[in-house]
Formats: sequence, structure tokens, C-alpha cells
Amino acid sequence: MKILEYDEKLTFKSKYYDEEAVFLDIETTGLSPMRSFIYLIGLVFIDLKRRTMHITQLIAENKDEEEEILKLMNERLEGYKTVVTYNGNSFDLPFISKRAERYGIDVTEPKSFDMYEKLRLHKDTLNLDGLKQKNIEKKLGITREDRYNGGECISFYKDYAKNKNQESFDRFVLHNYDDLLYMPATMSILDLLDEKITIDIDGRKYKFDKHSIKKDLLMIDFTTDMGINTYVEEADYFIEENESQRHLEFTLKTGYMKDARKVKYLDKSSLGRLEGEDFDGEDSLEDGIVPIRIQNKLFIRNIIKLGSI
Repeated sequence: MKILEYDEKLTFKSKYYDEEAVFLDIETTGLSPMRSFIYLIGLVFIDLKRRTMHITQLIAENKDEEEEILKLMNERLEGYKTVVTYNGNSFDLPFISKRAERYGIDVTEPKSFDMYEKLRLHKDTLNLDGLKQKNIEKKLGITREDRYNGGECISFYKDYAKNKNQESFDRFVLHNYDDLLYMPATMSILDLLDEKITIDIDGRKYKFDKHSIKKDLLMIDFTTDMGINTYVEEADYFIEENESQRHLEFTLKTGYMKDARKVKYLDKSSLGRLEGEDFDGEDSLEDGIVPIRIQNKLFIRNIIKLGSI
């Protein structure tokens, strides 16, 4: 097993930074925890007072050392309240859990904060080219030294494990190092997102929380600390608000485009003071129609804008 440690400056700022949180990213020999194993566990610990990051890479030089790096990861996570990942709820954390189970290791399980899940709906909101970590880095003006992807790194690792090729070692280590180095920077985009998903109603701020569509019913929730008790019921929508939440429901209509794509929409004429607003996707439909979903494409910015009706 190899342990690599680095200290770097924390150059970005975010209200989401927390010294009781650890950033985590793993590298594996495949996608299935039943047929593959973890060969590298990367951790980042931040010090807000010193504005520094401490980066740790735990490297299994062969499959037999996987158990050792999992145990050491457990030790390093002790005392921390949150693990921050990028798509970790779907990949990193379940993979770790399955592999640890094979060795009878009880994994330390701090609360999970998955940045990907926070950003998943908001590719268009943030004008991103995609939702990979590298897309976020590009949006923030970051250029990483690493030029390889996870699949290529598997080949580098296997070459190193078999032949002790130092160049291959340096390549997969750099790939993970850059992921770790820029994870705290990536987190800062959540501050920008908060600005984009916060609406203003007569000087009161409301932050978009979640939405759901069940058949023809669109439900939207916002959080606030400036709410006022409100109850409004109209023909096409319903609003209920208290001191901390604003809840809205809209009755959607269904239609089809000329190419047979299904459209869930609202009539603009039913939206009161929003009738004169511009909405995404209007130019592809008949006048007076506000698209909420066209086939599988969700117009999340339209949904957020509806909150200020």
C-alpha cells in the first residue's frame, strides 16, 4: 500500500464549506463491485482558518491491499459528520459499502452530500455543457493538468500493478489528484446555483427546493425565512405559504408537437402577472404556451419562474 499526502491552498470560497466534512473520490477497476475492486481512495480535508486543503491518496498496489485501504479510510473518516462526493450516492458510496462487506468491515457512515444530485436538474439553469465534474470545472475557468478518463486509468493501474511502470502510476494518481484538488472548487458552483434558483416576491426571497409531476399535476416547493401566511386557489393553480415554505400546484395540459413529441404545458393567459414574461422553449410552440416538459426534456427554469406567480 502507498499513502500520498499533499497540502494545497484553498483558493475558492463557498458557504457550503465545512471543516466537519470530508471530500471523497474513489478509483476502481470497473463499474461492478461484484467483479471489480477499489485501487485508490482519495480524501480532502479543509482548514478554513488557514485556507488550506490536505489531500490524502490511499493506494492499493494490488487487490490484496484493498482491505487495508478501506480500513485506513475508516480511520481517517472517524469524527467527521459529512462525506462530500460527486455522484457518490450512485457510485462511490454503494461501491465502498459492497467491497467493505466482503471483508466484514463496518464502514464509517457520515451523512452524505452529493454535489451531482444538487446539480442534476440544473444543466440549463447554469448553462453547462454537461454534468461531469470536468464540465463544472470548465464553467469555473479551471484547466486541469490531467487529460485522462477513468477507463484509461484502469489500464494505467493494471500496467503498474503488473509491471511497476512509474509513468502509468503517475498518470492514474494525477487523474485522481486533480479530481480531489478541484472538488472543493466544484462545490462553489452551488453558491451560483442558489442565486439562479432564488426568486424575489416583493422583496422576500424564496429558494427552489423541489418539484414533482404526477399525471397532470405539477407541484413546486420553495423554502424561505421570510414567508407570509397565504392561501390562493384559482382555476389553474393553487398557492399555500407559511413562514418557512411556499407550495404551489398547477394543472398541466397535454398536447403533441408535429413530430409526435408529447408536451406538458400551461396556457400563458392563466399565469396572471407572469403573462408578459419570457419562458424557455416558447419559440418552438404555438403562441401563448409555456412548456413544462417536452418528451423527456424538463424546463426547470420555467418551473422556478412559476414560483413568483
